[in-house]
Amino acid sequence: MKEEIAAIFARAKISSALALGLSWPHESGGERRQTQIYLGQPSPFCAEAVDEATVFDLASLTKPLVTTLSIHELVCQRKLTFADRLADIFPDLLPVAHPTWRAISVGQLLNHCSGLPAHRPYYSQFLALPRAARKDALFRLLANEAPQYAAGSGHIYSDLGFMLLGFVIERLTDDSLDAYWRRTVAEKIGVEGDLFFPGKDKRPVFAETGICPWSNQILAGIVHDDNCRALGGIAGHAGLFGTLTGVMAICDWLLALWHGTGREAEILHKMCTPMPGASWCLGFDSPSGLDSASGRYFGAPSIGHLGFTGTSFWIDLRRRISVTLLTNRTISSWDRGPLNCFRREVYDCVMKYFLPSPGAARHPLPQAGEGRDANIL
Repeated sequence: MKEEIAAIFARAKISSALALGLSWPHESGGERRQTQIYLGQPSPFCAEAVDEATVFDLASLTKPLVTTLSIHELVCQRKLTFADRLADIFPDLLPVAHPTWRAISVGQLLNHCSGLPAHRPYYSQFLALPRAARKDALFRLLANEAPQYAAGSGHIYSDLGFMLLGFVIERLTDDSLDAYWRRTVAEKIGVEGDLFFPGKDKRPVFAETGICPWSNQILAGIVHDDNCRALGGIAGHAGLFGTLTGVMAICDWLLALWHGTGREAEILHKMCTPMPGASWCLGFDSPSGLDSASGRYFGAPSIGHLGFTGTSFWIDLRRRISVTLLTNRTISSWDRGPLNCFRREVYDCVMKYFLPSPGAARHPLPQAGEGRDANIL
């Protein structure tokens, strides 16, 4: 498999770095099997090789891994419901918020049917403000944003919706988004060392994602998203960084929870159900047909998400298979067309090994427990 992935990577020329992880159930029902592939360099300007210590800007994977799982925790604790409206959570904003904005529900923000637009370059309006004043400025801009259609009547993938969800979490917990997520999600799963918002962390190896157009900084360990970067690197839609190991661990935790019992599992099942007429679930995406970036072989039910910097993960919930693909594609291309073709080709290459028909897999899956190299295909 490594040779096939390396050939796809070399042919696509989509990024300087690649980390690919596969996790699947052991036939005996014991510990899960895992394998990882690392290719390229964290930057096109260095000779250092990508390995398990390389940290990637996870971009919009922040949405499912941080914001969505924090909302899941609040719903499990009965501190929030998916039907709660922004007017219920922010009653103090009623005199100044856009009238239609007030009726938007948490569930509509999660599944991108709130009517809010996809993106706004808000950072250009508050870069001149002191760092401490920018968050409040963003909140005011969001509160005055006019939806593009009536909530629930359509869907647009929206960064703005998840920015608002970040504020929802902070209002209900009286804590910062990153601190609440770290305490209630990351530490519970055991990924706080591998998934984090950069700040005091001094990890030496970050996959570079380009150069900031307004500060000329090299974006290595600095979030690529302009709005998030202007806020200081923490927001509900972007800002999370992590290693392949960290993303794989959280995917395996989701799988275990989905196959579990009790209130937490029941709520996760609800969150993994696509909305009618769209692929979006409550905080996750699902395969959207032949053009899906997940490729052809993820069966229903499956969930996943994409990140602008070239990151993604997909989980086949029924078959208990997860695949994580991390790259730094913004270093070389902003065109999403070649990126999604590359994603489909990689995911198909991996998932063909799980096809049910005899002889469909050209090579056997790797055997776990046969030394370190057995986990690096």
